[in-house]
Amino acid sequence: MEIRLFNKQQILIKGKKSAVVVDGDDYGKIAKIGGKAWLLTEDGWNKWVKQSETVLINGPGEYEVGGIEIMGTKIGDDRTGYVVGMDGLTVFACKQLDEELSEKKIEKIGGVDIMIVGIDGELAAKKVLDLAKKMGANYLIPTSKEAESSSKMKAFLDEADCENQEWLESIKIEGELPEGMEVVCLKISA
Repeated sequence: MEIRLFNKQQILIKGKKSAVVVDGDDYGKIAKIGGKAWLLTEDGWNKWVKQSETVLINGPGEYEVGGIEIMGTKIGDDRTGYVVGMDGLTVFACKQLDEELSEKKIEKIGGVDIMIVGIDGELAAKKVLDLAKKMGANYLIPTSKEAESSSKMKAFLDEADCENQEWLESIKIEGELPEGMEVVCLKISA
């Protein structure tokens, strides 16, 4: 599996046979990379959708697209977080968290291998780190609209004790997952 960021907080989750894109507004790029599903975390983003083979998912529910298992769950008044099952790994992705998730919501989401979360919301860095630990994440990938220049990103990395974190183009996950949790920072690709 490969995970990459492009176009601000647009996330590409690419498996051996399929790919999904979370958020973004560049439909042409989504079609070009072969995204089987386009997952939208905020209401109202579907104004960019055009006819294609890419399946638009815009809200809570359970879905299966091209062998990819997807569960959308409401995480705020107008936001959806997605659990994506692909290549034997489980990824939780959401654009931002403005409030803590209840124990019931955490239980519904279940354990995850990778957590990708926007940190521009109201939820403090410590709470995001605690949530990732509760969900059993082996990798935590924070995102921000302003990438590495964001004051929220700097505060988050300070709280995670990762101030000197190397910024990567992408993360490729093959084989065994690390013990414990690793924070991974991704640059925004063109």
